[in-house]
Amino acid sequence: MRFSKLFSLLFALILVSIVAACGSGDAKVYPITIDDVFARANQRRQDVQEHDMDRILAHIEGRTPSVIELEKLLFTPRASVISAYEAVEDVMILFDFLKHGYGAYEYFGGDAVFLPLRDRLIEDLADYEEIVTGILSQMIQGALSEVIADNHFEFDRTTIGISYNFFVWETPFVRSGNGVREKETDRYLLEVIGHDLDDMLRLAANESGEFYYIAVIPRPEDYGLRYSIEAVFEGGTELIQLRNSSILPTPGRTMTPSLTFENDIPIVTMRGNLPFPVPTPWDLGSGFIPDNTNIFLSYADQLQGQPYVILDIRSNTGGSTLLPELWLYRLLGEVVPHNRDIIRQRPGSVEIDLPDDFAEFSLFWREYDRLMNQDEMPEVPWLEQTNIALNYYFELISSGDGFVPNDTILILLIDRFAFSAAELFVSHVLNIENTLIIGQNTSGGLLTPSGFPHNLPNSGLSFSFADEFYLYQEGQFGEGIGYAPDIWAVGDALTVALSLINNMRQE
Repeated sequence: MRFSKLFSLLFALILVSIVAACGSGDAKVYPITIDDVFARANQRRQDVQEHDMDRILAHIEGRTPSVIELEKLLFTPRASVISAYEAVEDVMILFDFLKHGYGAYEYFGGDAVFLPLRDRLIEDLADYEEIVTGILSQMIQGALSEVIADNHFEFDRTTIGISYNFFVWETPFVRSGNGVREKETDRYLLEVIGHDLDDMLRLAANESGEFYYIAVIPRPEDYGLRYSIEAVFEGGTELIQLRNSSILPTPGRTMTPSLTFENDIPIVTMRGNLPFPVPTPWDLGSGFIPDNTNIFLSYADQLQGQPYVILDIRSNTGGSTLLPELWLYRLLGEVVPHNRDIIRQRPGSVEIDLPDDFAEFSLFWREYDRLMNQDEMPEVPWLEQTNIALNYYFELISSGDGFVPNDTILILLIDRFAFSAAELFVSHVLNIENTLIIGQNTSGGLLTPSGFPHNLPNSGLSFSFADEFYLYQEGQFGEGIGYAPDIWAVGDALTVALSLINNMRQE
């Protein structure tokens, strides 16, 4: 009997101690330091894995060049109305070209997915004797959008892509030994119904440079302005309305790069695009400023050896895939590998005779190769093994798994409007020590690059897609989701970065 009473007393004491430990103020919270943040960022950079050859080869299985005479797909004027027979021929040509020329064909399902779409379109066209090309365009777009989510794939000037909205719960949270709790109220957040807490919580910093966690949830773009969640706290469940952070006004865009200083901290701004080293056909007559390339690269030369550098590429819509690698090489003196495997159709496997007025196009690529392989880039071991022939028609371009030691604190600012080649800065920075990526997720437009424009031979409907395809480590990048920052910025990302640097200087 005494033993029973003693056991009951001990059990009660244990229960009280557990409740107290889970209570609002007793669990120890370990503050996040800047050293913790860099340790996490460096670990993220070291976690990059070597490429998976089985996965790579699965994307070229059975692939051969198209037998279509590609000259027929160039510069065909758009018709208003065509016969059903001509429409069927266009559909057949398009899907044949997809099969043999689209880099992401196998990624989106290959023959098992695309051929039933083609056959369904042909069946639908059996109801017509002739068809308005605008209606044909809608039919093809509707079919392609069922399977393709590629932000560089265009049909009739419409992107067949995907985008996500990011809903943010900016209430500050902290982690303790007992779980997640609100920083201001000490209430424990036990669950968010339908979501994983670890997936939701992002390391964040405010404009004063304080670290904590916030909740960020990506949802398909049709979710609009608000998204509701049910948060389970100690004592009850609350309905929380989250705002859409993806629709915030973008920073001012400018086509000219700039270098400014604030409290002796250099800030390089490149918010317009990444210009090519020489004009390309689509730049001619469009106000292209070739000197922007040299201006931008000169900033990296000037800032060599600086203890801190901020690079602001928010709202940069991409352009030259060469500049991120060149700029970082100029700044650090090291060639920085990227975190992706590139599968592309081998040069020379398909030849196209371009008109004389496209001579500048080949001039551009000669200049690109010159800068990339001779005058600018040093010889390094991984470059010698970069191009691996997979078969007669495809090659793998991989920069390997590298981690560049670095003493300069480089902070890269990104947002939901950094797109395409601009996102390559993130890809490279994820291989550099002592770097931080601050802002929001990027746009997510790097599953494939931009394609060369073509026109279907009968309707003249335009389309473009790339014969290259990029593979990433699982969870690192998603089309429409982009790259995640190391630190989600609460407020203006530049102000956050400056505060963090000022705080580091004072330590």
